Amino acid sequence: MENSEHDKVFDRLPLTLASNKEAKKVSKPSVIPAVEVEAPECSFNPAYESHQESLAQAVAEEMQKVYQNELGPDSIPFVVPGHAIDDKDVSRVLMYFGFA
Repeated sequence: MENSEHDKVFDRLPLTLASNKEAKKVSKPSVIPAVEVEAPECSFNPAYESHQESLAQAVAEEMQKVYQNELGPDSIPFVVPGHAIDDKDVSRVLMYFGFA
């Protein structure tokens, strides 16, 4: 009698219990970026050539920043040298270009 009750309990359980667990293991793409692996020249004992390449790359990146700062667009000055323009001058310019 115990076996028949035991069998009835197991008959009520879904047969796809194991397949449901496997279905939940589907990997989703992560929002967090993957870990970036450093180049071999960043090890504790790099080869001389690898180390020099790494230094050259770092210097090139820093020089690009320096060039951007030096050669970038000039900022707009707060004060423009010269004299103030009165309304007559403005109207003459507008008339010259056909806006008045």
